[in-house]
Formats: sequence, C-alpha cells, structure tokens
Amino acid sequence: QVEDAGELCGGSEQSTQAMFDPIESVVTPPTTAGGAHFLSGQVMGKRLWVAGSQDGVVSFDFPTPTPASKPKLNGWTVHGKPFCNHLLVAENSLFCSSRLAYMNVLELNPATGEPSQKITLNLDKGTHTEGMARHGDILYIANHSKGLLGLQVKAPYKPVKLSSPAALASSWDVELIDKKRLVVADGRHGLVVLAADGPSALKPKILAKLPMPGVAAFLTSQGNQVAVGALSGGLRMVTIDDSGTPWLQGSLKTRGMVYGVHFDKNLVLAAAGHHLVAIDRPPATQQTQGKLLLRALQPSFYFALDIDSFADDSVLTSEFQGVRRLKRNPDAPLTALLETNLHIFSRLTNVGEPIKGKLHIRNLGAKPLKIGSIVFNEGLQVSGKKLVLLKDKTVEPGKSFAFDIAVQKTIKGAVKHELVVNSNDPAHPQTLIAVLEIAHLRPGDALPATTYKTATGEQV
Repeated sequence: QVEDAGELCGGSEQSTQAMFDPIESVVTPPTTAGGAHFLSGQVMGKRLWVAGSQDGVVSFDFPTPTPASKPKLNGWTVHGKPFCNHLLVAENSLFCSSRLAYMNVLELNPATGEPSQKITLNLDKGTHTEGMARHGDILYIANHSKGLLGLQVKAPYKPVKLSSPAALASSWDVELIDKKRLVVADGRHGLVVLAADGPSALKPKILAKLPMPGVAAFLTSQGNQVAVGALSGGLRMVTIDDSGTPWLQGSLKTRGMVYGVHFDKNLVLAAAGHHLVAIDRPPATQQTQGKLLLRALQPSFYFALDIDSFADDSVLTSEFQGVRRLKRNPDAPLTALLETNLHIFSRLTNVGEPIKGKLHIRNLGAKPLKIGSIVFNEGLQVSGKKLVLLKDKTVEPGKSFAFDIAVQKTIKGAVKHELVVNSNDPAHPQTLIAVLEIAHLRPGDALPATTYKTATGEQV
C-alpha cells in the first residue's frame, strides 16, 4: 500500500516548516509468515535495503525527484531468507547478520547494484550475530552473548581466528574508530573501547569502559564521535580521546526506546520507536557533558527502528511495518516540541459512565510550549460531544505534566474517541490522540490469581 503524504503525519496536522516533512510511505504487504517486519536499513544509491524477519532482506526504489505516480510497492524485491537484523556493505557484498546461527551474503554486481549471487554462511549453533564493522580485510561481528566474531570481507568469507576479550558479555554492535580502535555496544555494561591495530587486530585489547543506563545496543560513529541507541537508556553522545578514553557529551531521554542512530551532517538522527528524533550534533572536541538540543520529534505509527540519509535533502526510515521518506529541513529553528501519548486506553464504558484516561504532555524543545486547548471528540461523530478539557497552559522546556481525563459517555457502542491538542509546536500545531475503549488488562490493573504448570508438573 502506497500512502499519500497527508496520511503519514503520525496523527497530526503537519507544518511545512517542520524539520521533517513526510513525502511518501510504503506499508509492508502480508506474507505467508504473517508480514515482513523490518528491523534495520541502509541506503545505497536510490535504493533502500531493509533487513527484517519473514522476508530477510527487502529492497525498495526511491527515485529522485519523486515521480508523479509510483509503481506498486516501489519495486519491492525480496532477497535472501529470514532472519536478518543488521546490514553492512563491504567491497561489493551486502552482509546480513542473524540470530539464527547463519549469515546471508548478497554479492552485488558493481555496475547495476543488483545481487548476482546469494550465499548462506552457516555458523556454530547458538551464534547470534548482531552489528558489524569492517577493519581492512576483517569483518568484526558482535556475537550477542559471546563477544566478537571475525570473518573475511572477501569471498570465500572464511572465519577469522579472533581472540575476543572475555569481558565482553553482551555484544550488540561494533564500530571502527580511526582505524586503530573499536567501540563495542556491550548491552547493560555500556561501551567498551578496544585497541585493534597491528597485532591487536586479531587480539583486541580493552582500553576503557563507559557504563551507561539502559542497554547499549546500536552505534554509529564518525571520527572520534559515537552516537549510542541505548533502548530504555535513551540517546547518548560520546567522544573518544586519543588515549581511547570515552567521554559522555550528553544524553536525551524520550518516552520510548532508542534504536538505530545516524549522523547526518550537523545533526544526529535516531529512530525511537514511536518517534523520529533529531538533535544538534555537539562539537567533536567536547569532552564534558552538556545539554543536547532537540530539533525535531516526528511521530511514527509504524514504529521506527532505523534511519539513514537519502539524496541531499531527505531521509529514509526503516520501520517495523513499513518504510518512509521524509524531507529534511536543516534550517528549522529551535522551537517547542510536544511529546505525548499516541493512544489513551479506557475500559469499555456504558452510556452515562465516565471514559477515563491519562494524558502525558512533555516539552522536549528549547522554547516554551503553549497549549491553546485540549478538546475531547466523542465517537468521532458530528452528534458526539465536543468538550474543551483544558485551555491556555504553558509548559517550559524540559518540563511535563499529566492530565486526568474523565468524560461522561453519551453515544452507545462507540469505542473510539479522540483528543485534539492545539499548541505552538510548529511541526504539529494540532496533534490528534486516539482514545480507545478496550476490554483487556491495562497497566495498574490487579492480576487475577494465576498458576502455571511446568513440563515436570510443578505448579508455579
């Protein structure tokens, strides 16, 4: 399904002055295994290569300039086999890591960029490969709970005898710094910097460690700077000095988890699940912690997991249920930025009873957020109740508040309602939030008495 740009705004009316303006979107079609779910992506030329489950690697065309009419699914092409969770291009090969004890390699035709051969490399049982980095003729691969693996970059892609430090306990990703050092995202242990030049290339030695909250899982580097997607720990910026010592430059915490990260000129971009994030890139010489300035907060209803630059003026996102192209406006000023719920859940409600929920409002921008009004639309119908719940509230930068909703229901059978938040966020002056009546358990509900019988008959 190819959607119009007007449908891509994440439940908001989109301003043309936003940092990101949605251009086009492709929703993944159903497959025999339930649907192509994307995890990460990489731009090559005018094509996006996306890794995921079910279909493994899929590629899409995003020609520039955008033609008036698009072919179905932008030339959806399936390559390889599931499961693929990270991509890396080295020489003329596209490497696809997997948590299923194998790796896929697509050898690409240098003239056309199309795969000329597909190779499956079987690995030892229990091998769960993640992020990758190239260093000369060696491909370093994060082996989730067992440190690093080595592989030849060129055919026949033989394993390299690599002595991985025993202290690497939960490797998620690896990046090369200035051809002499590696930095590893080591899960709950934070970052680990390794010497990897000369004899150390096959026997990397630990130079330093940097603990951090959350799970260090996704990395991108440029020069001596590293951006870290730390899942629940947020987005973190790090510099590494000449001795290999890492310094925390700043951090940003959002409501969601932070996954793929990417350097884009003077910006750092992050895919944070329900949002895309853009911050000002701190100076590479900065070795002290400071405040990260947020430039954009773009909602994603497809659940954003990776982001990459495309052409000169846009980005492509790899999202769990689709891919999107958004135009980038590097001159967008610092503004107020509204972060709020994408949905609010209430119990199934009878007429005359209150529809209840909690709205969380946070200003992640650099300017005061002015909320003109919050309006409740019952049942999304003309005959439904339209009630102003709040007027004229200001939220200072970095501040937040929670707002309890209790509106008496008047329409029989309606299970979907809407909140409209009108604010001075220039990217989303009118934000729409679905209020859904549901029957299943919600956070905070008391659980019923529950027992589970194990394979040996034990009651738990």
